[in-house]
Amino acid sequence: MHSLPHGRVLPRLRRLQWVVIALTQTLACATATTTTDDGVTDAVQSAGGARNGDEVPTPDFCGVQRLLQDKCQRCHADPPLHGAPFALVTYADTQTLDRHDQPRYLAMQKAIEEGSMPAMFIKLDPPVAPLDDDEKQLLLDWCTADAPSGNCR
Repeated sequence: MHSLPHGRVLPRLRRLQWVVIALTQTLACATATTTTDDGVTDAVQSAGGARNGDEVPTPDFCGVQRLLQDKCQRCHADPPLHGAPFALVTYADTQTLDRHDQPRYLAMQKAIEEGSMPAMFIKLDPPVAPLDDDEKQLLLDWCTADAPSGNCR
């Protein structure tokens, strides 16, 4: 049986783990959105707030995925564009560890809190759109909750 040197096994296992997570999330999110009688989608309910005075649930990746697509992936695509340092396309992208073994969602949280993202200083046509207060709060709530993947119903 062929074996890898110990130093190469762990990174390969981590990559495999995130591939499995990404595939699971892609399948879950693809089937997650259903529309209620009043026209509100489950994904919006789980992501951005409660209806009828209910407690606001913690957002999961399926809840923030649309926001990442609309506001972040113009630069944080795969491959990254306009000088972005990494992609934010899959759940695995948000969980990738940096050189300090910190998950990427913590860098996202810091950038949102500092107001450095989205990068309003980049000159694009049409211009980069800022996050509104609800969008910021959604992302910060998700990051603060350790960026849960969720079951996406």
